[in-house]
Amino acid sequence: MRNKRTPLLAGESESESATLAPSDRLRSDLERLGLGATRIESVAQRLEPLLPTLSPEQYGAVLAGVAAGQASPADAVEDCSEAFPLADAERLMEGVREEVQKLDEGLRMLSAYVTGLRKRAEPRSDDTLH
Repeated sequence: MRNKRTPLLAGESESESATLAPSDRLRSDLERLGLGATRIESVAQRLEPLLPTLSPEQYGAVLAGVAAGQASPADAVEDCSEAFPLADAERLMEGVREEVQKLDEGLRMLSAYVTGLRKRAEPRSDDTLH
């Protein structure tokens, strides 16, 4: 008889499910989702305390959440590049570069002006105060 707390995954027989302990079943299901060995162990350690409390639907939802979290950073970059093409990003960065150059030029002019004010404000040694 199948464990009431864990549903069968596609391609799994009743006999396979009946022979696995819940923690082994969890690791097996995580492996089928394509998780690496270290990731399986990490996720399994967090989920094992919850196994007795999960209904079959909740167990399936947890596995679906783990599967959804498996998207690699490379997948995220590809999704981003489709939404915001590289040419647009380069054009935007060129505009930022131009604005930074303008700010740099403005700061140089202000610095020269302040330097001139300081020189004029310094007391002259030949001035006599009476």
